[in-house]
Amino acid sequence: IFVSVYAGVRAYQALVEQTLQRIQLDEAEEDLRREQMLKAAIVEYSDDGIIGKTLEGAITSWNRAAERILGYTAGDILGKPISVLVPGDRLDEEQKLVASIMAGCAVNHYETERLARDGRRSPVSLTVSPILDPDGRVIGASQIVRDITERRKVEAELEKYRHDLEHL
Repeated sequence: IFVSVYAGVRAYQALVEQTLQRIQLDEAEEDLRREQMLKAAIVEYSDDGIIGKTLEGAITSWNRAAERILGYTAGDILGKPISVLVPGDRLDEEQKLVASIMAGCAVNHYETERLARDGRRSPVSLTVSPILDPDGRVIGASQIVRDITERRKVEAELEKYRHDLEHL
């Protein structure tokens, strides 16, 4: 009888332990889901465009600010080559950015232009960073796209005022 009771108690303890482990695992999974949702919300609601792309240049992610800045919806642009956003006279810049990313280097606050859906050239500041796999290999890039249209207008006005003051 003692052996049977002892075996039953051990089985019960094992069941309780498994249940506690499952509860902890469920809580950890829920924490991870919340963290992922928070990160996704941060990207989606950023004032800056956030674009993901493969090393081959295929666009893999596109947030609302990218849509506002460049006019393409995610449905329009996902899977398309990043080159559709690059003016023809600036394709060499894109190649240099890719070379920097392949070397594992980020590019910060690079001022250039990108083509909006309506064909206009939009002045932007790009911050491009490599995306690494768990082994540290570059597998893609993320681009932060900041619209600098208003800043450029203010700079042009200031330059005009300076010029006018010099000629008084």
